[in-house]
Amino acid sequence: VLSISDLLLLVCNFFMLIFPVIASMSNNYLLHDYYPVLLWFAYPVGLSTQTCGVYLTVLVSVHRYLGVCHPFRAKRWVSGKPVKWAIIGSIVFSIVINLHTWLELDYRTCYSTSFHGPLRFIILTPLRNNDMYNLITKVFMYTLLMFVIPFMTLIIVNCRIVVALKESTRMRNGQSMKKNTQS
Repeated sequence: VLSISDLLLLVCNFFMLIFPVIASMSNNYLLHDYYPVLLWFAYPVGLSTQTCGVYLTVLVSVHRYLGVCHPFRAKRWVSGKPVKWAIIGSIVFSIVINLHTWLELDYRTCYSTSFHGPLRFIILTPLRNNDMYNLITKVFMYTLLMFVIPFMTLIIVNCRIVVALKESTRMRNGQSMKKNTQS
């Protein structure tokens, strides 16, 4: 699921970052006319897949943490059904948390002097131009949900994994020393 999410993100990034440049540098009417529609669709889908990729990565680390630090409990928690529900939850969370981005861009048809006819253009909606909206969604919400929570979770679970592995190695080395002294 993480691979699919990353692949979809790469495709969306192409339509958000590269395709508009190609379209604007070409003299092709169809490229100019369709890139606003593709960008309007790729932007929210790309943000959702980015969120999904971040949280699936966190889920993989938590899964690894449970397997290393709580191996007996992990049999119950990391079996098929709970893992499927965690993945489904991550996907649903990613879509829901990015629903508002569908309302940030729009496209309009205007007369193009270059092509002497109607042509679609991408525009920012009044919502996306609202300073309070941008402060809440782009600064606070994005920072908290896409950086602080995932990063802190990764730091905590990975530190605990390292400590558990060092302790396991120390205990194993202590056991092998006892066997060597008894021989």
